[in-house]
Amino acid sequence: MIYLDYNASTPVDREVKKELICALDTYGNPSSLHEQGQKARSMMDEARAKVADFIGAFPDEIVFTSGGTEANNLAVLGFAGGSLAVSSIEHSSVLKPCNQLTVKGLIVHYLQTDETGIVKPHTMPKGVSLVSVMLTNNDTGVIQPVSELAEKAHTSGAIFHADAVQAAGKIKIDVRELGVDVLTLSAHKMYAPKGIGALFVRRGLKVSPLMHGGSQEKTIRPGTESTALAAAFAKACEVASRRMDEDEKRIRRLRDMFEAAVTAKVRECKINGAGSPRVSNTSNITFSGLKGDTLIINLDLAGLCVSGGSACSSADFKPSHVLLAMGSSEDEARSSVRFSLGRDTTESEIILASEIVADTVNSMRAKIW
Repeated sequence: MIYLDYNASTPVDREVKKELICALDTYGNPSSLHEQGQKARSMMDEARAKVADFIGAFPDEIVFTSGGTEANNLAVLGFAGGSLAVSSIEHSSVLKPCNQLTVKGLIVHYLQTDETGIVKPHTMPKGVSLVSVMLTNNDTGVIQPVSELAEKAHTSGAIFHADAVQAAGKIKIDVRELGVDVLTLSAHKMYAPKGIGALFVRRGLKVSPLMHGGSQEKTIRPGTESTALAAAFAKACEVASRRMDEDEKRIRRLRDMFEAAVTAKVRECKINGAGSPRVSNTSNITFSGLKGDTLIINLDLAGLCVSGGSACSSADFKPSHVLLAMGSSEDEARSSVRFSLGRDTTESEIILASEIVADTVNSMRAKIW
């Protein structure tokens, strides 16, 4: 099998796996005062410092969570107090909490994008208390002008949140340079295990917890911490910092090679978001006339793992709300497939993958055209 679904989840890096296994021997509760507890506390402190360093934050600005979904929910619901503005292309873990807030009577403004997937700063309304725009889109890989959007939000006194789940490890993230107040990370998108993420919360901001219990994570996220997962997450950040430039150049070359090969062999296909800055690993392609879910199944049978977009919403294969927001018709959105490359992707895999895509698409079309 050729795996081109790294945006859904990544394999655990060898160094990260080793760190995880070693960390499992530190079994104490970080809240306990005895020696085993303090060993665990020390491990948590070290992990927090490394994750913070990865994004240019202070250690006390990092709140560990169970993953990106919890962190996004905490960002939206934890700061909701007035009207909000979120982009129409956000992940469901941002959009669904917003739906919950509208039921409670809060006003949510949805920021639209242009046809290349970019949110325009001038569309941001005034008088909102929170603005949420993702740094990199999970469907298309389009990178948003977050620093400009954050500056615009701050002029009206709003808190700015960025979902950086799909950006971490692919592009450099510095929360000070971006000017964000709150930022979401998820470990399993960057070669660490599932089950842990983090929320950066700028010093001085007060966030309301979603859960209530002990005093862990400054009461923002109560519950006994997973020391082993935190250590693995921190190691993934270290590895990403060391490899990011090398990975970016190599993966971008492979992604561009893949797109060139597919567009040369397949008629009537369109690369979504191609006119905007994108992270190096993501390619979202519309294959006119085909049903995306059927194409994905046929590609899987041919040995190629891909997806229709966010793995969190692919079970019912609704048309991508991201592509609809960019101006695609429902048929076009349903005909789109996301290919996402990773650290282990090879040139030979890309050559074969492009041939599989071309053969599969052309064969399917021959039966219906």
